[in-house]
Amino acid sequence: GALTEQASQMPGGLYAAQAAAQQPVDLNDPIWAPIDGITLDKYAQLTAALARITVKGGLEAATFRQVAAEAGVSVNLLQYYFGTKDELLLAAQRHVAERVGRRFRAARLAVGEDAPPRDTIRAGLGVFLPRDAESRETTLLFVAFFVAALTNPTLYRPEAREVPDRLHGFLAEQIRRARAAGEVSHG
Repeated sequence: GALTEQASQMPGGLYAAQAAAQQPVDLNDPIWAPIDGITLDKYAQLTAALARITVKGGLEAATFRQVAAEAGVSVNLLQYYFGTKDELLLAAQRHVAERVGRRFRAARLAVGEDAPPRDTIRAGLGVFLPRDAESRETTLLFVAFFVAALTNPTLYRPEAREVPDRLHGFLAEQIRRARAAGEVSHG
């Protein structure tokens, strides 16, 4: 598509843009505090299991028993790492936020920092279009967690609102840029 064409003109192309956006998770960051002692591989295994269940049957289907079975671990191990279902959901929500963030950074890098606002918005919002299996899953998970956060106080924590807040800020900035360039009316 257009993003791939534009990215292929960048030094290193789309692959370089995606690789640059693949920032590793720092488990020492306070955002990961509820997951005491978990390795990155185990964390990925457990949150991926929750993601697969959520895509198939919604967040309601993601019980400790179902997630443990999908991940091939015991319910006790899952409870040891996460304690409550709310903490498990919060960890999975963080995982989804990181996935969205990686995809968003790759899309922004692919069009370049100096791209016109219209192209930048198209690239940023394109992250949420279900163009392949991974983007479909990411979009379904993002929407599921966003909607759940509206009614679940555990999922409505400040760090959980980071992706929607950043998306809002991104769109507002691009609209300001477009207005300044005369591409959008002030009305």
